[in-house]
Amino acid sequence: MTDYYGILGVNKSATDDEIKKAYRKLARKYHPDQNDGDSAAEEKFKQVSTAYEVLMDPEKRRMVDLGADPLDSSGGYGGFGGGFGGGSASDIFDAFFGGGGGFGGFGGSGFGGGSRAKSRTQPGQDILVRVSVDLEKAIFGGVEKISVNLAEVCDKCQGSGSADGSAPVTCTTCSGSGVTVRIQNTILGQVQSQATCQTCGGYGSVIKDPCQKCYGEGRFNTHRDINVKIPLGIRDGQKIKLSSQGEVGVGGGPAGDLYIEIRVSEHPFFIRDNTSPDLHSYLNIGLDDAILGKTVPLETLDGSIDAVIPEGTSTGDEIILSGYGVPKKGIKDTDISRGEKSSNRGNLIVHITVDMPDKLNSKQRKAAEAFVKTLPARKNYQFEKLTKNFFEKIASIFR
Repeated sequence: MTDYYGILGVNKSATDDEIKKAYRKLARKYHPDQNDGDSAAEEKFKQVSTAYEVLMDPEKRRMVDLGADPLDSSGGYGGFGGGFGGGSASDIFDAFFGGGGGFGGFGGSGFGGGSRAKSRTQPGQDILVRVSVDLEKAIFGGVEKISVNLAEVCDKCQGSGSADGSAPVTCTTCSGSGVTVRIQNTILGQVQSQATCQTCGGYGSVIKDPCQKCYGEGRFNTHRDINVKIPLGIRDGQKIKLSSQGEVGVGGGPAGDLYIEIRVSEHPFFIRDNTSPDLHSYLNIGLDDAILGKTVPLETLDGSIDAVIPEGTSTGDEIILSGYGVPKKGIKDTDISRGEKSSNRGNLIVHITVDMPDKLNSKQRKAAEAFVKTLPARKNYQFEKLTKNFFEKIASIFR
């Protein structure tokens, strides 16, 4: 008998949630969309889907636990191709030639068609949503309300796809195989081709009375508003994963994941350094403040902060406001408080540009000449030796 539990890698005491989790993991791994042209993966996907369908059906699972195979008499995947008994000659032909059809039997009789019906229960798709947040929310965290359009379990049929809740019946067109066979006479003999059954769509069964809300799919498209918690310190381009919040699969299959990609909006005054927990800003000061120094109030993301401009400040100098940058990695929400300096945060680095006057009036010039006479006279002029720090200063100015 087929080991349905072993196929999903769960034990006999597994809960429905554990079975769903195992199925979802394996279905994604072996899904044909992820394994283009890999027949082994396709066969494994069929096995996993069938095992899930069996174990999620209480009656079929009871039969399995009693030692009986509920699919042996229904033409299903009762042995998953174990030798000639589990498949057919056309399956063997396909294994060699990879086709949907082949030559008829030697002497004119066609090969028998194998069971290829796909499961009505499929895993749902993952969804990616891009959300823009301002710099303050990216730094300090918060809650962002997003709207997504996705498929959810049909609340009218509870995912069964049936209006009256009855189980699907075997398709009479394909006899449960999910495919129809066409045989053509050629000069080489009979050629057999297969195609997805148009009556059942390849499921091998049909729902006699489809749900009028989901049209037998077991799910329907809807709109959902979700409050997403934005962790503090999140960077531009990072993703937040909401497990099982994506689209529900066909037939009420397990939902995929919802990924929220964060896009941080530009701020008019502050630039974030994504390689460190520092913030950068640029401040233009007058010549008087540069020469004499001054304490000035600066409006930051934490409110007004007094910054000291040292006397003798030049263009390219920096004022470091420690603890007013971005939260460092691994910091919890409770470890910082907005409006307060914190050792758990980076720095706010203020780049200085000194605003030189364009022209002096006579009074200003006399005062400047008197001031210059008090300074040590320069004896020679030469180019400054280039250093790494010099290049860093120039680069910061142009930034």
